[in-house]
Amino acid sequence: MKKYEAVVIGTGFGGAVNGCRLSKKWPGKVLILERGKRYPKGSFPRSPHDMSKNFWNVPEENSSKVRPKKLSKLNQTGLFDIRNYKNMDVVISAGLGGGSLIYANVFLEPPDHIFDERWPANIKKKSLTPYYKIVKDVLGSRPIPLNDDPRRKIVRTTLYQKFAKHTGRESKLADINVFFGNDFKKPTPIGLQEKNRYGAVQTSCTYCAECDIGCNTHSKNTLDLNYLFVAENKYKAEVRTEQLVQKIVPLGPDGNDNSSYHGENGYRVYFRNFSDQKRELISVITKRVIVSAGTLGSTELLLKCKEEFKTLPDISDHLGKQFSGNGDFLSFAIKGKEPANPNYGPVITQYTDYNLFKSYNPKKAFILQDASYPVFASYFAAASVPWFLRIGFFFHKFVELFKNF
Repeated sequence: MKKYEAVVIGTGFGGAVNGCRLSKKWPGKVLILERGKRYPKGSFPRSPHDMSKNFWNVPEENSSKVRPKKLSKLNQTGLFDIRNYKNMDVVISAGLGGGSLIYANVFLEPPDHIFDERWPANIKKKSLTPYYKIVKDVLGSRPIPLNDDPRRKIVRTTLYQKFAKHTGRESKLADINVFFGNDFKKPTPIGLQEKNRYGAVQTSCTYCAECDIGCNTHSKNTLDLNYLFVAENKYKAEVRTEQLVQKIVPLGPDGNDNSSYHGENGYRVYFRNFSDQKRELISVITKRVIVSAGTLGSTELLLKCKEEFKTLPDISDHLGKQFSGNGDFLSFAIKGKEPANPNYGPVITQYTDYNLFKSYNPKKAFILQDASYPVFASYFAAASVPWFLRIGFFFHKFVELFKNF
């Protein structure tokens, strides 16, 4: 059996960066595991029938209790993993590239004062600053291009700037991880394709407002087009999609599973192959394991190893405690005095600071961003006022909309 130098679990921002760096150190000796699918250009679902299958719920995770009722009865391996908890609703991505497939593209460094006593003492803005710069460069973060091309004019951007000025606030164009061509000063014409700096083919943003449901033109700088692309194509990392990790077990000196050891002899990682109908259990041996399956995924896997399988009994009892959401709230202003054309442009183009970066007030600090949504969802959004303001209700209705297809 092949022994890997490292197994990386998950392909979001944590897994992609680690997978790339480790595969550079050990070419051909790193395995990257992802529970979701690959999404080549044009493969994200759009038809009602395909969208009805675009949710994640598998019995192997035993988490149907936190999923919407309509989804809890399904056995699907789609892009959107939706959880309903007592005080928050969560939407997670399952696919090669993790959350980068469905997030809203913004790259924003936190202010120094965010790193207070609740953070580990060795994690401060100063120590992270060099890495923010590296990641920003790799992801190609930049504001929307401003030039004479009328197709690049985004109405809501102008309206948002007027609103910010009217309220005495400053609106700034956000750095977004969207592809407008390799030359920042001279954007590639809308809709034209070219290879990015890493060799992956991308399309100069078409302003379709579909960033959050999977970009079918590969105009988002998602992780499968940079970090993961380099790891797999340049450093020969082995990337396996549709593989759900079940447990991690330390090995004894004889190479057998032995939970009394702590990794000095390596680990065996067990996972199910979802690309096979039988979903057989597979295992590999590795010297080290990087658990980067997301905020919920990593916590759930480690808790199962500690509490259910008893394979990692020495994990801290603090695991899963002092948990906080990321503070996102979605709301929609509909039927304004001026048409905003909300179905055009990248999802977010700018932000306004309210007591977070300047005049910091922890009880009143937030940032306000503009937003767009796909044109096919326009009628649905308008018809759902005011209940659409709750993301849980939106996804419930989203499932209802497509369940009969």
